Amino acid sequence: INTSTFSGSGILNASGGFGISGGGSGGGGRIAVYYSTNNFNGIYGVTSSADTGNGETGEFGTIALIDKPNNILTTGNRWRWQNTTTIPLNFNQIIMNGTTSEIDENASYLNISLGFSSYNSVIRQARRTTSNFTLNTGYINLLEGTNWNNIQRVITNSSNFTVDNSSL
Repeated sequence: INTSTFSGSGILNASGGFGISGGGSGGGGRIAVYYSTNNFNGIYGVTSSADTGNGETGEFGTIALIDKPNNILTTGNRWRWQNTTTIPLNFNQIIMNGTTSEIDENASYLNISLGFSSYNSVIRQARRTTSNFTLNTGYINLLEGTNWNNIQRVITNSSNFTVDNSSL
């Protein structure tokens, strides 16, 4: 969605479908909203659905809210940091609020010109990670219960790194 004003109070949803007979369920979709003004106070959803047979449950999807004038990415309830060497993310600021995110095994770096803030979120690395992930930014704030889970190979380059007493 690319719009000047994003508003409303409904549901924006891209959830996966149910699987049958061991076929596995569908993963959540991807939603990206590019806006100049955000007045939306509704609900976002990108969940996977349970499998009704012997198959596996699909992965959660991702939500990205992008403030075009300020070049700020705000993630939704799920986020996956994927291969940033072929798809660079160049934002002034990234804000995660109540997000569960995973750093993919092929992701190598993230450059954020101003800063990275995480509130009440979980950030974890994929189990198969064998290489380093580098976060280059002006500041990092891990607040309100943010948990870095299974983070073994993250290198941070920032002038300010803040962690409150309920995080990390």
